Amino acid sequence: HRMSMDLSKLDIKIPQLLPPGYAPDMSLEDSILALEGKVKVMEDWDFAVPGDCEFPDWKSLMSQSKLFVQERVAWGDPLPPFFILALHLYTIPCNLFRLCNKAMRDDNQEELKKYRVFLWYLWNALKKMSVKQMTVFRGIQ
Repeated sequence: HRMSMDLSKLDIKIPQLLPPGYAPDMSLEDSILALEGKVKVMEDWDFAVPGDCEFPDWKSLMSQSKLFVQERVAWGDPLPPFFILALHLYTIPCNLFRLCNKAMRDDNQEELKKYRVFLWYLWNALKKMSVKQMTVFRGIQ
């Protein structure tokens, strides 16, 4: 499959999600930790699949994610740590990307409020990334 990162489709939605001049009023970490008790980190069926991505709460997910960010910074990743964190959090197999995507698809403004800080960091991280055109392959063995 040929995949590309076409941010132009998001350019239409983002101004609705993040009004002009919007700036987060808290850190990315604080916004994720604020989900505790409101949003489950993982669905029960996620725990049925053994692996290294089992997070009982948002605090343990953040702890592991911060270790990942430290490693990326040590390897010389040019992105600021909070942008690395946003990208990493989006790619972890947990409810964050599922519920955030669902709220965006459904245009559920009330649900999106929970994720607005995260979306700001994610959007700005995506804008700072360098894009290279290449072919990637995805599949299951």
